Amino acid sequence: MFFNLIGILILALIAWVIYRTFISPKAPSIDYSFGRNDFKNITKWYKACSYTQVEQAVKQLNSDDLTQICDCLALSLSEKQLLSYHTGVSDKSFSSLILGVYHSHMAWKSRGRGYGSSVSEKQANVFFEQLQLSVSYLSPLTSHQTLSAEVNARLIRVCMGLSEFESAAEFYYNSIKTDPNHLWAYIHYAELIQPKWGESETEIVSFFKSLPDNSLIQTIIKLKLYYDGLIAGMNYFDMDMDPEVFNDEILAYIKELDASNTLFRVPSIHKYVIYGYMFSLASNFAEKQMSQKYWNLLENRMSLYPFGLQ
Repeated sequence: MFFNLIGILILALIAWVIYRTFISPKAPSIDYSFGRNDFKNITKWYKACSYTQVEQAVKQLNSDDLTQICDCLALSLSEKQLLSYHTGVSDKSFSSLILGVYHSHMAWKSRGRGYGSSVSEKQANVFFEQLQLSVSYLSPLTSHQTLSAEVNARLIRVCMGLSEFESAAEFYYNSIKTDPNHLWAYIHYAELIQPKWGESETEIVSFFKSLPDNSLIQTIIKLKLYYDGLIAGMNYFDMDMDPEVFNDEILAYIKELDASNTLFRVPSIHKYVIYGYMFSLASNFAEKQMSQKYWNLLENRMSLYPFGLQ
């Protein structure tokens, strides 16, 4: 009897290991709720197809929060779960947006971070298939009463992948016309107009000067262009500036930002984008104390900019 009991316990242990390893759903490595209980609740309700609760909660979100919940749902739930909600809900506008975001992320994830020359034919085919699926869900919503700014901003990134740069620019202007303070439109456009996509320094400077009087947007876009410029070995603000002077300029800027303490009063979920760029730039300049400070502030909340899909 004793040995039978041991056998039962061993079998139970094996069954538990199999369940945890192969059957039980795994939480994403990055918690894209970023610690927000309302985002966690919306994700839980979405998974349970609690349509009324989701719809009521989403109506309470501001522009920045809407962007984050789109990524949270698209990166936390499976395609099967997203489709289950989409199939059952009567108003499919929001669920179509989430599926569009999901397929956009899956496209870039399948492509990888390498140069185009390093992408295999299979990767390229999956990439374009996923982008076209994203377009099919997003394009009917470009004039939606409450979602259009977010939809148009997302289509900038999709059109970049499809090399439809004029369309991407049109979606940018449509997004900021609807909501002049929609960060994701500016951050995607700041990516689009970099030289690697074919634009020039003049275009970047003109774009930066046109930013709205919004400290969150101005700070994030400047940090992004500084960081992207360092990675590319280019100064997007002044191509003729000596590289050492450019480095000194960036270092002085992040030290000034850090000393001002304004970064700790940012009333937006996108403060984690700022922390991410501050961490990355401080690390680049071997500013260990500052780097550690912003790593601690991130608390493993890795925003898509600058970290990408994890």
